[in-house]
Amino acid sequence: MRFRTKTLSLLLVALMMLSCISVSFQALAAESTEKPAKTAAPEEKLNELFALNISLGTAKPQITVDESDPKYVSQKERVEKCEKAQALYKEILPMYKAMNDSEKDAVDITLALKFLQNGINQEAYDLAVAANPDKPTVTNELKSAGQEKLFEKIGPHTAHDEAIKASEKLWEPVGTRILGKNEVPVFIATYLDFSAYEPAAQVLADFIAAYKAASPMVRRYMDGTTSNTKGYGVTLIGGKLTDIVKTVAQKEMTLDGKKYTEPKPPATDKEATQKWNAANYNHEADLDYDAFLSVTEGLEDLKNVREAVTLLRTGYQDFLATSDVTKAEEGIKAYEALDAYEQLFYSKLTFKSVAFASVNNKGVWSNTQVNTNKLYDKCVDARNNGDTENSKPVTDTPSVPKTAGVVSSAGAAFSVALSAAVVIFAIRRRRDTTE
Repeated sequence: MRFRTKTLSLLLVALMMLSCISVSFQALAAESTEKPAKTAAPEEKLNELFALNISLGTAKPQITVDESDPKYVSQKERVEKCEKAQALYKEILPMYKAMNDSEKDAVDITLALKFLQNGINQEAYDLAVAANPDKPTVTNELKSAGQEKLFEKIGPHTAHDEAIKASEKLWEPVGTRILGKNEVPVFIATYLDFSAYEPAAQVLADFIAAYKAASPMVRRYMDGTTSNTKGYGVTLIGGKLTDIVKTVAQKEMTLDGKKYTEPKPPATDKEATQKWNAANYNHEADLDYDAFLSVTEGLEDLKNVREAVTLLRTGYQDFLATSDVTKAEEGIKAYEALDAYEQLFYSKLTFKSVAFASVNNKGVWSNTQVNTNKLYDKCVDARNNGDTENSKPVTDTPSVPKTAGVVSSAGAAFSVALSAAVVIFAIRRRRDTTE
């Protein structure tokens, strides 16, 4: 009878363990079924390419010294890196073309824009070599042609095509001016005198409307567009929004009469001059900030960045006025809650934010001007009472394997089953001993 009881207990334990492990493996199978394997994204190859620190689209370096020369090793390494970069580029092209729209959307935007920039440069350089092998010269026209060749090689992508269409509004000339002996077109810019070019205000308004109407993915790709190629060529995340903000403020000052009107004191009055400089900066910073709020209103993908900028600015202003860091702490927390892309985006927001005049212990006056992307550092400095050791923003976030939760569940199930087995065996053994 005792033998039968032990046997039944062992069978019960075995069934419990098999049941738990089975459930966990079913979860793993479900994960595999629900998330089919995508076409291999080229991010690994892109990272490998850019880790070489080689810019594509330039003349191949040559070894100009013999092996006995100290420069030989570095020249040889440079040649090998360039050869590897070319090989990786050719390997990436068909990988990119094999991906569909959603898979291309999934490529990290910083890598995607850098790839487009380098790819255009390489294709343009190849065209220049074909046109003049002895003295290849890359022009903006060749870069535009190189972009077309690159797009043929990597296939269509809705987001980067729509980003170009939306950005085209900025590439419409708003007038002409005389440069030397030539008449050249004038385009929207952060330094443009809007009062001199009547169509400029409407062109800017149309572009802002296109920016706001675009999808978040299209807006990300718009950061890579440039008038030089009528397409891609820059990699400044957040740069397009910064340009818009500065240009709106410029329009308001040159067309809408919103310049700072207080007369500037004589240069000999150092205190008054530095206070005027700070006041003028703060006036323009208010215009920038209002433009920032207006452009980002209703854009859910920029909601967190908008909130962080607002809290950091008001927090630092409050610290300057009261020495209280409570609001600055709120700004710090809002910034640190941003994801890696949002923090990178914030780091490129170079429009004006806060300025103040001050005098040192020698009686020398100066003014400190803080752009938006430096507000986090200033708030941390304020909190740390001048300690700048930990004021550098952290944008890297640890990655968590997608299967971590499933593997953890399987391990937990096994642990439960094993614990149950140990308990049952202990109880049985105690009963056997008692009997």
